[in-house]
Amino acid sequence: LRFTSLHHQLTNGKLDEAAIYQRVLSPAEVTQHYSAGNTLAPVASYHLDETSGTAAADASGNGYGATYNVSPSWGQAGALPTGTAVGFNGTSQYASIPAGAFGNLASAWSLSFETWFNVPAGGSGVILSQTVTGATPGGAAPGTTAADRVPALQLGTDGKLRSSLFWHGGTSNRLLSPGSTTYNDGKWHHVAVTYGNGVETLYIDGISVAQQAYTQTT
Repeated sequence: LRFTSLHHQLTNGKLDEAAIYQRVLSPAEVTQHYSAGNTLAPVASYHLDETSGTAAADASGNGYGATYNVSPSWGQAGALPTGTAVGFNGTSQYASIPAGAFGNLASAWSLSFETWFNVPAGGSGVILSQTVTGATPGGAAPGTTAADRVPALQLGTDGKLRSSLFWHGGTSNRLLSPGSTTYNDGKWHHVAVTYGNGVETLYIDGISVAQQAYTQTT
């Protein structure tokens, strides 16, 4: 599993305060995290406050440290009053998260992922993806090579968010942020995706915006 960079056209996209939970966050919890900027006992938590090196510390204490690849831009202005963010160039830079943080993906599997992101006008790309171990994100399309990847959370070229935490059996079975609002506007936004009991829910800035019932596979 890989936590990949934002892709953009002109300037750097940034990520801050990413967290993973092996359970479904409630709507109230998502709203609390958006409002207060904090998290409640995640399985893995990445403040992305590093200023050098390749290690992205897991603040949960569970030992799921991530790895920065190709020297992203550390020390960027972050989403919260304290700490910093990391900027990715959208082409070669990303951070990889150990697969163990996502659980055993059994039939009763549940998961929540959340992060803050900031993408400039015209920017787009994958925020979270699943890849074959050792593969580089941004390779061939899903299903074509050994370097397959599934975009779990993506900001489209139209500025809308799409989510499919894991494979739905087809590329059409994804949640889509509704209306005309776009999120490649150079502002910080909080996004969370939850999945459990066959139901996936997409939250943006603390509000549930889309939901579907669809069994996901690994």
